[in-house]
Amino acid sequence: MKIIGVAIVLAFLSWFFEAIFHYVVLGERGLFRSLILSPSPHEIYTRLNIMVLFILFGVLVAKHVTKREEAENALKMIKSELEKLVEDRTSKLRELNAELQEELDRHRKTEKALQESENRLWLLSFQILNAQETERKRIARELHDELGQTLALLKVRIAVAQRRLFPEQGELQGECGQIVALIDQMIENVRRLSRGLTPLALEYLGLSKALNRLLEEFSRHYGIEIKVGPIDIDYSFPQDAQLMIYRIFQEALNNVGKHAQAKQVSVDVTTGDHRVKFVIEDDGQGFDVTKTIPNEGRGKGLGLAIMAERARMLGGGLEVESQIGRGTRVILSIPTSERGKNGAVSNRDCR
Repeated sequence: MKIIGVAIVLAFLSWFFEAIFHYVVLGERGLFRSLILSPSPHEIYTRLNIMVLFILFGVLVAKHVTKREEAENALKMIKSELEKLVEDRTSKLRELNAELQEELDRHRKTEKALQESENRLWLLSFQILNAQETERKRIARELHDELGQTLALLKVRIAVAQRRLFPEQGELQGECGQIVALIDQMIENVRRLSRGLTPLALEYLGLSKALNRLLEEFSRHYGIEIKVGPIDIDYSFPQDAQLMIYRIFQEALNNVGKHAQAKQVSVDVTTGDHRVKFVIEDDGQGFDVTKTIPNEGRGKGLGLAIMAERARMLGGGLEVESQIGRGTRVILSIPTSERGKNGAVSNRDCR
């Protein structure tokens, strides 16, 4: 409405200034007559048209300004709503970010605690295995020094007593001979147990020859055929790692001898990509791997768990593949000491 009023005022002012211009420039009529008393019809029509045009122009401008004001007001409202929405979303994002940060902090603490727990567990496992090896050495020494010598002395005394028997005591001499043979078998078993508890061949001859001797003794004791390729890995592992590999082999062969009912065992050792891969495979009765898990009270699967733990401590891995009636395959993969400097036992404590 303000703009329409301004348009009407402008129309009248236009009429007024036109009359002044007509009077001053043309000088045909007086000022008062030109303005009020004697305008021609054409002039009145022209001035009315001009006034109408100004009014229409004012109306159009008013509509345009009104629409613009409405659009600006709408934009302001939308802007205000958007700012409020952005502020709300930003506040929620801050809250979510704080919650996420707290969750990350909890995860980091949990991860750190798990890592510390794993390190303590690793250290405890290593100490337990070291204590086990120390105890095995003590038992092996006692078997060799005490039981072995006692059996040897008993054999000598029975042999002496056998020689002192009279010829007519042939039956008694035969029994003494049987006792001496039994003692010889006991002495051999004691020696075998002592070598199993403390593999002196590993200490003095190296891992390759120690494994070959272990396989030979296994074949002789259980009557199982052994197929083995060349083994030459003495310089791939430090001493403590060699002992752990020997123990894994020993446990795997014991499982075959006690449970597999196998006729043949094949052993394959390959090297490459800074790793050594051992494969021990038998043609025995096999078993269900999924059901063979450590079982408290019966010791079921405990040997496999210990084998896997030894492999993990060496920075490697152990896989057991078996099916009932199709034999068993044990796959041991260990990084060598050249690459295993960031691994487990073979890198941190074996030296």
